[in-house]
Amino acid sequence: MQIRSRALGRTAALVATVAMMTPPTAHAQAGMGYVTGGPALVTGLGNHDFAWQVGTGAEWGAGVVGVGGGFDYIYFTEVNKTFDGGRGSSTSPAGGLPAFTVNASYYPTRAEGDRRILPFVIYGATFPVAKEAPLLPFLAGGVDWWKTRKAGLRFEVQYQFVLLAFRCGVVFR
Repeated sequence: MQIRSRALGRTAALVATVAMMTPPTAHAQAGMGYVTGGPALVTGLGNHDFAWQVGTGAEWGAGVVGVGGGFDYIYFTEVNKTFDGGRGSSTSPAGGLPAFTVNASYYPTRAEGDRRILPFVIYGATFPVAKEAPLLPFLAGGVDWWKTRKAGLRFEVQYQFVLLAFRCGVVFR
């Protein structure tokens, strides 16, 4: 529990630092939302090696930095494995894990004006809504491809230390 508290404190400090560094008068406040989903490779979590991850969230920022948060749901598929030439087996049941996220984002080209393709990097933490589930720091990167001024597509790769998710979806403002 102490490790989780330290990670929460570090993540909160990072998000607060980014928020304080954001120049409030340099650019107008920008807000956007997103809905994404896709497959995830799983390592070090029982027999599970595959999951589906979907999420929704929002970000607010000025200039090249922002802060945000959201809600994710991770669905682990059922796994039945045999080993030792068929003499043994192991099963992990299917199950879902809802979680809340907080993050800080960096868009290196957002300050350059009206651009259709915006690459981004996000650092944050996922807080699972389960007693035994650990806090999952994550690092993500990708691009937002704005088809119109109000809506576009998001392509993202997210690494959560036990999950490697490939997500795509929509962004809107």
